[in-house]
Amino acid sequence: MAKCLPASYLELTKPRIVVMVLVTTVLGFALGGGGLAPWGRLALTLLGTALAAGGAGVLNNFVERDVDAKMDRTKG
Repeated sequence: MAKCLPASYLELTKPRIVVMVLVTTVLGFALGGGGLAPWGRLALTLLGTALAAGGAGVLNNFVERDVDAKMDRTKG
């Protein structure tokens, strides 16, 4: 059965990788800023990082589509 379109778009962003990037972003934010006090700045940092990492995942899928189509693990 085919996935719905929003779920397919979300999958293109590689959300599991984005979550790992966001965890390291929080740690870097806390260590570099001496804590997590400015919540608004942290939220904006996480939003921007998530958008950048998701966009990079989509771009990677586009650039490597020919190679991925040939590999058994990534054919689908």
